[in-house]
Amino acid sequence: MNGKTVWIKINMFAILLSIMSLSTKVVKAQEVEESYCQNFPEHCDFLTQFYKAHYKKIEIHAAALKLSPSFFLAIVAPEVANFNPIQNELEYHSMSYFYVNWGEAQANFSIGYFQMKPIFVRQLESEIQKRSALKSNQAAFAYKRTDEVEIRRERLERLYELDWQLNYLAIFCKIMAIKHQYTLFKSEADKLAFYAAAYNRGYTHPEAEIRRWIGVKWFPNAGKGGDFAYASVALELWGLIQ
Repeated sequence: MNGKTVWIKINMFAILLSIMSLSTKVVKAQEVEESYCQNFPEHCDFLTQFYKAHYKKIEIHAAALKLSPSFFLAIVAPEVANFNPIQNELEYHSMSYFYVNWGEAQANFSIGYFQMKPIFVRQLESEIQKRSALKSNQAAFAYKRTDEVEIRRERLERLYELDWQLNYLAIFCKIMAIKHQYTLFKSEADKLAFYAAAYNRGYTHPEAEIRRWIGVKWFPNAGKGGDFAYASVALELWGLIQ
């Protein structure tokens, strides 16, 4: 082997190492870009504080569902992490009048830590009434009055309270367990991604659409840029609070 051949091989090896190094840097850059907590550390700090502060309530609901507390909260964790109290108050007080008096067509906005919309809650309440497996929940979710305006008013009052948000999240989990009792999940992570996507996209969608939504980057800016897949954020935050 002459000196020129050795020089060529050494340089080829050096180029290969450079390419490998560059590839590693690109992967790391992508990992940083895809990490919600690295982009929004203060949001993740807020979530961990929320989880600790309300752990006992979360645990009670999770135990009744035979889920871990971290799994139960992780379904809505992206919403909790992204929660803006000022925006929440402004929307609640400015939109409540329109919703109470004219319904969802005039105002269907997100409320509370879990950012639940009145139409979503009404769907859950309808499920409680029509599903025999949820019959035991009917009394707890019944409204005091029959007038639609007063029902809408009470629905908003419920959504403003964390205890009621937890109640509705528990019902959501029960409905998911019923609707997808024959769905096969490869792991708890797969199940969480599915539940989280269903929560964000809408649990009434068919399984194929919920599966598709797992990979769609739409949170928190609705596709306007800098978005993550809601399910991937839920998984990341689940790892944070486990």
